[in-house]
Amino acid sequence: MTGDPLHDFFAETELQSPSAPLDSERAALATMILHGAALAEGKRLLTPGDFYSNANAEIFTTLCLIADENLPCDMIVLRDRLELNGTLGTVGGREYLDDLLTLEGVPQVLPSYVKAIRAAARNRRIRRAMLAFAKVSDEVNLGHLRDAIAEPARLDPSEAPVSEVDFTKELDLDSLYQWLPMLGVDGYVAPGLTWLISSLPKVGKSTLLWHLALDWTRAGKRILILSEEPEDIIQQRTRSLGLDPKVFRVYTGREAPWSKTLAWLPAQDFDVLMLDSVRYWLRLPPGGEYDGTQVTAIVSPLQAVTREKKAPLILSHHLRKSGGEEGTRHSGSTAWVGTVDVATELTRDPHSPRRRVLRSVGRADSTTPQELLIEISDDEQGYHSLGNPDVVTLANVIWRLKNLFDLGPMRQDALQEALGPPKPSIGNVVKAYRQLEKEGVIRRTGAGGKADPYIWELSEAPE
Repeated sequence: MTGDPLHDFFAETELQSPSAPLDSERAALATMILHGAALAEGKRLLTPGDFYSNANAEIFTTLCLIADENLPCDMIVLRDRLELNGTLGTVGGREYLDDLLTLEGVPQVLPSYVKAIRAAARNRRIRRAMLAFAKVSDEVNLGHLRDAIAEPARLDPSEAPVSEVDFTKELDLDSLYQWLPMLGVDGYVAPGLTWLISSLPKVGKSTLLWHLALDWTRAGKRILILSEEPEDIIQQRTRSLGLDPKVFRVYTGREAPWSKTLAWLPAQDFDVLMLDSVRYWLRLPPGGEYDGTQVTAIVSPLQAVTREKKAPLILSHHLRKSGGEEGTRHSGSTAWVGTVDVATELTRDPHSPRRRVLRSVGRADSTTPQELLIEISDDEQGYHSLGNPDVVTLANVIWRLKNLFDLGPMRQDALQEALGPPKPSIGNVVKAYRQLEKEGVIRRTGAGGKADPYIWELSEAPE
């Protein structure tokens, strides 16, 4: 005991085990391992933060990642992936996984498991919210607070958080979400969903988010950005982009503890919330972003706020410098990917300094593009989408040019204009000319000046 009643109360309360339907968690995992359709439904209805057991949360996260890679998800694949990630021991080893298979996994009963898991998670979030409120309040009635936490708000049976799922029904994922276009493209941002976007430093992640904010304010959306950037940079960007302060607000954190920020957010009016970056704002302790339990514990209450407001949550993060397989390069625990709805890696396009490639994994796989190429305008006042990067690769440019030469001789500038959108980089166009010329497919005439421009045409067929 410290003599501080509030401090001692927190210490006492945090030692109490909240409601934990461990049997339901284990049964749900067994069902998802044994039945692919059940895993698809589990991904849609649950998040790792809904699980009380850290081991069960890690298993669920790993199952979701395997499913996102379109791999068959059985016990052997799961065990091998956990072993590869170094987390097999932390979830209880092979013995724990073998015990899961002794449970009956019945897809039709999954909604009941999900209902119990989410009800318990809701009660735990109520407890955390009460504690967070108490920590930032000047006056706290410890007696009332202890009674409220000991007896969490009960669910009204008529307002169950989930409904029974018909596994024979074909899901239309596109209809589940009201997408907020990202540069005119669906599949990234929607009310209540979380988008994680990560990059290496100086790739342009913050620049992209500010341009998106501009697009969305023009569509009438209210944007709230929690930024790590200096105030002078923020003011400069706001003025250069012409952002309207009535619908666009930016806050800097300085040394504000995350608990205070989290308690402040529910009272704010916004349609989109951006955190740039999560490493700065969430104040995770050293090594915390590599601990899946800490990641889900701190992200889930934030998601509860944005889901309640039906607002998209956008989390800006970093990529590991050491690289890795696509979809797994986000710095820290795999829980970063498992906790969100769409996870995107933003990288430079090696063919053009003005272009970036977005590679994504998401729950709405039918809508979220696996790859998207974007380009910043010449005046740096906005990004625009170019579509799938394959469309502007060298091989594709060569194929498109060949089709244009069938129209007859053409000036070089006319050829480049005729390629149409998405425009390939100048470098790839030049390489395509040279390769086709080297292969004897086309030939060039003219000196390249204004009076005698380059003319390209198909070479004469050999006799």
